[in-house]
Amino acid sequence: MRLLELGTRPVTLLDGDIVRKHLSSELGFSKEHRNLNVQRIGYVASEITKNGGIAICAPIAPYHHARREVREMIEQYGMFVEVYVSTPIAVCETRDRKGLYALARAPASSRSSPASAIRTKCRKTRRCASIRPTSARTKPCSASS
Repeated sequence: MRLLELGTRPVTLLDGDIVRKHLSSELGFSKEHRNLNVQRIGYVASEITKNGGIAICAPIAPYHHARREVREMIEQYGMFVEVYVSTPIAVCETRDRKGLYALARAPASSRSSPASAIRTKCRKTRRCASIRPTSARTKPCSASS
């Protein structure tokens, strides 16, 4: 808030969830996808910095390598300050206004309603590839699969 009060430079908040929704909606939460999301946020922040603004970025960025790359990208144009916010997962879950922690803990089957499902746990890859999706939901795994 203090930066806004000073009014000397435009301030932009890049919320990790909002950026993910609009610029990275095709990404999942693997290490590679998390890094790519952080790099995209870093790129936008570097453009804001390059044009005289201040970018406050709030992503979940668990990997040092991705943070270092973003630092290098931004420091070409201005100052980079990294702040680590240490909060236990249990506290995050109690503050979960967006329902993201609950979603992450939900069983995969409750996250979406696919038209079909293929159970791969007890089938060989070749067998899974030959299953017709319309019948996959109703066929349980069997010893002969």
